[in-house]
Amino acid sequence: FVRRNYYTGELLGEYRGETDKKGQWIKRSKRVASYALNVIVNASYKYTILSHNPKRSSWPRFINRPNKGESANVAYVVYLYPRHQSRPTDQYRVMIQATRKIMAGEQLLANYKP
Repeated sequence: FVRRNYYTGELLGEYRGETDKKGQWIKRSKRVASYALNVIVNASYKYTILSHNPKRSSWPRFINRPNKGESANVAYVVYLYPRHQSRPTDQYRVMIQATRKIMAGEQLLANYKP
């Protein structure tokens, strides 16, 4: 639930965690899988952000999906940061962006599938 109003297009924060390009998260516990976000940059480049560790992740891991009758009010948006050329996953950041005006007290909801 948000404490202040947000406007369409406004960035609310970054989805952070460990990056996993090899699919190792599938071999881990269900707890890990429940805090995993699959990122599709393009058809040939995909990776997963594991946000199960509170020390290495951020608050957007708690964003829920809309239930029946509800609609998403934020989206996961991949941004390119070209200054990070050493590791491919460091080039991209997943940000949370408002898809409509969000009033203080509203719950943040995002569609998990593109």
